[in-house]
Amino acid sequence: MGLRKLGELLLAEGAITEAQLAAAIEEQGATGERLGEILLARRNVSRLELANAFAEQHADKRSRPGAGSGSAETSSGAELRTRLADVEALAARLAQINDDLAERLSALEALIPAISDALVSPPR
Repeated sequence: MGLRKLGELLLAEGAITEAQLAAAIEEQGATGERLGEILLARRNVSRLELANAFAEQHADKRSRPGAGSGSAETSSGAELRTRLADVEALAARLAQINDDLAERLSALEALIPAISDALVSPPR
């Protein structure tokens, strides 16, 4: 038995719908792009969901007869998923910090006309 297809794994995990998979496969046929890249670009899956599917696909490969012991590979996959989750959490935190800084900058920019007027106008 060969590797399970990425789309099948993502469907089984509930990460994508059949319609999303069909549209992505259609785009893949037209562009030659990799399915995972298309699904990420369309925001149908997160990087973590994609990594989980790849790890499961890899685990399937390692568990086939004659493939040898997969324990080191499986732990590497788990470590990769953990690290990816950490990176996604940091990315979300950085996005929040960016939003907070944008709000502060906007508030400061709103003060500039009043400060300019106060500096230019003589005191009363």
